[in-house]
Amino acid sequence: MRFLISINTYVSIFFLIATLLSVGAQSATVSVDPAGTPSPGALYSTIESAVNNQFGGDNWGDGVGDTIELAPGVHYVDNNGDGSVIPAGQTGDGLTIRSATTANRAVVAADPASVPARIFRIVRAGTVLLEGFDMIGPAGVDGSGAGLRTAIEADADDMGEVINLTVRDCVITANDGSDNPIMDFTIPRPSVGQCRTGLQVGDDPARGDLTVLFECCVIALCSGDNGGVFFVRNPDPGSSRDVTLLNTLVVNNADHGIRLRGLGSTDSFTLDESCVVANGSRGLLLSDDAINEPVVTIQDTLIDSAGASDPINGDGFNGTLTLNRVTLNRPGGDLIQLEAQVNGEGTYVLTD
Repeated sequence: MRFLISINTYVSIFFLIATLLSVGAQSATVSVDPAGTPSPGALYSTIESAVNNQFGGDNWGDGVGDTIELAPGVHYVDNNGDGSVIPAGQTGDGLTIRSATTANRAVVAADPASVPARIFRIVRAGTVLLEGFDMIGPAGVDGSGAGLRTAIEADADDMGEVINLTVRDCVITANDGSDNPIMDFTIPRPSVGQCRTGLQVGDDPARGDLTVLFECCVIALCSGDNGGVFFVRNPDPGSSRDVTLLNTLVVNNADHGIRLRGLGSTDSFTLDESCVVANGSRGLLLSDDAINEPVVTIQDTLIDSAGASDPINGDGFNGTLTLNRVTLNRPGGDLIQLEAQVNGEGTYVLTD
């Protein structure tokens, strides 16, 4: 009898511990509503305050699938702290920032009265998902001229740091002047309300490991000379960067659609089931890689430069470029141009 009681006691204790552990592992969700009344640990007026209180201040986060839901309407990002959202201390499954509803998407806009350098800055270890909202530049202000370098910066800038960023079902575009995203991507590029670049990797040093996935997104109407997507800066030894654009439209940006510059031998870039069209210059520019050997893969993709310049230009590219089932279009001009090659470096593979 004593044996049975002991067994039953141990079983009860086991289930109690399992229950406590499962409760501790549950994800937490808070809301951001600029029009609401803040309630610590539940409702915040800005994205930045919600992020800063995930593990500090109110400490609402559990670190396993924590979620910040954005209420319908406009969420301003100012220049406080050199860029709005700096997720700090993510652990486990990290942090999701998404629209609270799919029917009425949230809009995240650069504040014209205090233009930030970035709308989102992801530079701390962890897993981050941005999902289902639109990002726009400052209303009535030349975002590029005011210092808005990019909508999203992603950099693993500390040794040993690991960052996984997914951006899904988001649109990066210009502001129509009334804090609405411009969704007609065929219009002349506006001179105000825009971001300089949609995604920039390499604004900070690359010392850790970074993985970025853009899925079902649009990057449009950016005004800078580095393209809608800008991948820059040689990584430090031991680090790696892996960036993928899947089912993404890069359209009508002022200069290149995508510019990959200074990639390292441990870097890779993949463009899959996407369209890069109607940009001001090259669709894809590969440059300044004379001493490196990065891997670039493009498959099931359309690159159409609309006569502006080459769909693909390799300017000193010393990596491996693989094209699988890719359609290139430029009426009356070169489709792929290789420039400044040193001793014939670079491997180019074209299939189907």
